Amino acid sequence: MVVDTGKVSGRREVRYANYDEHLKAAIARCGEETRRADHPVFGRLTLDEWEQFGLRHAEMHMSFVHPE
Repeated sequence: MVVDTGKVSGRREVRYANYDEHLKAAIARCGEETRRADHPVFGRLTLDEWEQFGLRHAEMHMSFVHPE
């Protein structure tokens, strides 16, 4: 899988051969970390609100993913 971050942030292209492992590690971190930054539009959110927001956000991104 190729994730091209250059279009938005100007960073270089990043390749993940084992993307599922990176995703699982990120999900595990969410369960371990209790501190979140304030949302730039909505301000301070509870952990539950952040989780709901993050899940909905991910759902929209994942709706574009189709098996090859």
